[in-house]
Amino acid sequence: MPDPFTFPRWGVFDGRWLVYARSSLARAAPHGGGGSELFAWDAESGAAPRQVLGTADFLFRPPLRDGKLAVTRILGEDRNELTLHDLAAGTVRTVATGPVGGVGFHGADLLWVDRATGRLNAVGPDGKAGSAPQPSPGPGTAVDVTTDGRTTAWVSRDERTLTVWRPDWAAPVRVFRVTPPPAPAAATSLPPGTRPPTVDPFHTVATPTAVGDLVIFQYHLGWYVADLRTGSYVRLTADHAHAVVSGQALLVDPDNNTDPARQHAYSLLRPDRLPPLPPCP
Repeated sequence: MPDPFTFPRWGVFDGRWLVYARSSLARAAPHGGGGSELFAWDAESGAAPRQVLGTADFLFRPPLRDGKLAVTRILGEDRNELTLHDLAAGTVRTVATGPVGGVGFHGADLLWVDRATGRLNAVGPDGKAGSAPQPSPGPGTAVDVTTDGRTTAWVSRDERTLTVWRPDWAAPVRVFRVTPPPAPAAATSLPPGTRPPTVDPFHTVATPTAVGDLVIFQYHLGWYVADLRTGSYVRLTADHAHAVVSGQALLVDPDNNTDPARQHAYSLLRPDRLPPLPPCP
């Protein structure tokens, strides 16, 4: 980093190309508002990193595959721009503009979801329409969609249900659902001065990521993992901890404030080497 006030926000690596975002505390907004610059470094040539994109807000961490980087830049409210960067050739082309979400690769095809129609789209390396797996989530049904090319997962509009689908499945499968609170008692049965129970706004499902046979997602204050081999799920972290998926690796930061020596004792997991979770009873 060029100075003590500049720091990396995240990075992805495909075996040759390292792509990372950096931000600066010393510069004026939009850095202070979360915007970052995007850089790429070629491990094959060892040359200095080059800037791919100036300061911008990204919808999520751009997926990277074989030197192809898909960047979803936020333009405005529910309006994004999806661009595909060829890092070796140094070229970039606009793939879609609008309510773009759920970007990922299916082989060499780039997949994304049009949140307005709920349709899963695909474009090949030649820029022509590819073959997108079906079904799509459907219009107005999802707020967050992710795909790794084989597994597609989406969060329902009310952020209470996580659904997963694979091309070899007969239909989508609901893998996690937030149980709604019990119906409030009649007003006449409540003690004077009390309010009926309400839904906790923090008990929602968010940020799913598919990696191999697992789907990582956030619920309430922690991170969970669902195993598609057995249909089971388990809590992965304690409250306020972090879990990050990069390619086929899973990085867990416990953020353990009770033990300063272990506060950031990171664990690196390879999901393809983990045994299946036991089936639910």
